Amino acid sequence: MSRPFFSVVSIAVWWRKTGLKQKILLLVALILLLAITATGLYSYFLAVEQATSKLVESQLNLVNQVSNNIDLVLTDVMDLSSLIIIDPGVQQVLQESPSDGQNILIYHNSLLYLDKILAAKSHISMVALYGLNGLVYSTGKDYTSNRVIPFQEFSRTSLFEKALQLDGSPGIEYFTNKPFIVYDHRIPRIILYRAVKEFNRFHNAGVLLLWINEENIRSLYRPVIPRGGSVFILDPKGKMISPAGGDPLAQEVLLNHNEFSAGPGTTCTININKQKMLLTAAASEITGWWTVALTPMDLLAQNLKSIASVIILVGFVCYMFLFFLSLYITSVLTTPLQQLQDSIEKVQKGDFSQQIPSPGEDEIGRLSRGYNIMITRIRDLIDRVYKLGIRRREAELKALQAQINPHFLYNTLDTLFWKAEKKHVPEIGEMVYALSKIFRLSLNRGNDLTTVGREKELIEHYLLVQKMRLKNKLSYTVDIDRALWDRNIPKLILQPFVENAVIHGIEEKESSGEISVTGRTEDELMVFTIRDDGVGMTEEKIKLLQSKEPLSPENLSNISGGYAVHNILERLDLYFKENYRVTFTGKPGSGTTVIIAIPELSGEEEENGEKRNQDTGG
Repeated sequence: MSRPFFSVVSIAVWWRKTGLKQKILLLVALILLLAITATGLYSYFLAVEQATSKLVESQLNLVNQVSNNIDLVLTDVMDLSSLIIIDPGVQQVLQESPSDGQNILIYHNSLLYLDKILAAKSHISMVALYGLNGLVYSTGKDYTSNRVIPFQEFSRTSLFEKALQLDGSPGIEYFTNKPFIVYDHRIPRIILYRAVKEFNRFHNAGVLLLWINEENIRSLYRPVIPRGGSVFILDPKGKMISPAGGDPLAQEVLLNHNEFSAGPGTTCTININKQKMLLTAAASEITGWWTVALTPMDLLAQNLKSIASVIILVGFVCYMFLFFLSLYITSVLTTPLQQLQDSIEKVQKGDFSQQIPSPGEDEIGRLSRGYNIMITRIRDLIDRVYKLGIRRREAELKALQAQINPHFLYNTLDTLFWKAEKKHVPEIGEMVYALSKIFRLSLNRGNDLTTVGREKELIEHYLLVQKMRLKNKLSYTVDIDRALWDRNIPKLILQPFVENAVIHGIEEKESSGEISVTGRTEDELMVFTIRDDGVGMTEEKIKLLQSKEPLSPENLSNISGGYAVHNILERLDLYFKENYRVTFTGKPGSGTTVIIAIPELSGEEEENGEKRNQDTGG
């Protein structure tokens, strides 16, 4: 019991380890084999059925044709007998006494008509005429007129009685010369007999006998005898009519089979001497004789061998063609998958430059394109996280260099604030307090995320310090919807734009200037607008700022605040990917407007931000 189980397990293990291409080819090969075998067997059995049907049909046509030909011969003989019995010469000699010399001359002259008929009809071998007046006349191709028995003896035979009983209608029998009628009888014949009626009184005047040579009947079917088979004629009682010498196959049928007597158009198979034979039979409508044909089924088998060879050859060619076609199709389907597998293995080893061809629009093509997009995004994400980590460490280093000790700076600013208050210098105290708040809000306890409210507070303290520094040159307004204050955003994404507006917009302007900061909700996005009426920017500088391509050192030196802007854009891209918008508008001398549209940070994005902090050491 363990051996079959082991075999099944081994097959299952082998199947799991086998490649997809090999599995498909194996299944296709088995399906093709089963389908072509089933089709071949069906075709073969259908061919057998059709060949058998054609053989049966051809043999039925054969026996019907032979039977019809015999009927034509017998009908011709019957028609001929009708012409003879109504011939005036025949009628005359049957009504007069043949003993008178003059009558004898008339007798011979009148019956010369029979010799002419005998010479014209090859299938008639002998004619005899018996008259009730004692007339006896016979003529034949191999007999003389005195070779039949006298009328007195003939009148005592059963043939004479049958002719009179038929009362002028023809009768046909296989002639065996019993009762004895013809002397020196050697050739088998078929005899047609009928009574001759006298025209005047319609009384019997004599009997007409016409002999048909059996060899003539045999010649009708001899050319169509199947090879190894037989054709023979039987009367309704089963007595052999033709061939006259008998036939071994016919004798076997007569002794052991009677299937042909089932009815017209009989067809069946029988076994004769361990050989399977097809028996077909047809009955004559005139005589009731059976024409029987025996055909060896081996003839059918020989034809079927050639059919089987053709089916096997065609099946083999189809199998090979379909197999190689499936091999090609399988290769077309599995090659992209193999390329995908090879590429994945290289990616597992750290090669993220992999790209595979995806020419098609089918599922495999879409899978390949999706894989290429995924690898590209993973590579870009790795690059961005790497760059963000480097920049974060640089920023932390700069902050560390600038801060030295946050608690020391906090305490120092607090001391300066209280000293200014104590000395009653509120302006200095207010500036020191604002600087302290800017410092605390900028550091944000090391967190990457802040709230809109805290970013608003940072902007307000920064603008307050700048207004004190610039005196009456700067005025500002900060108007952000209260509903946005508690929403989370990345820190320091608004203040740098405000700082650029002050330093590069208002300070460079000769007259005073104004800065406005607004925040609203539009289409589920938080939209912040920083607008100044400073010196403005050229279109070239705006295009460089909005470009996501890294700026060259030359461009950075030419664009004021360009480094800070690109840093913000990269951070927004890391957080929101394509779901944000930053636009710059303005002209030289007409100020600048910056619009920042970002979605609210989801829990997943906040979690990703915290992970980035951890990965980069934040």
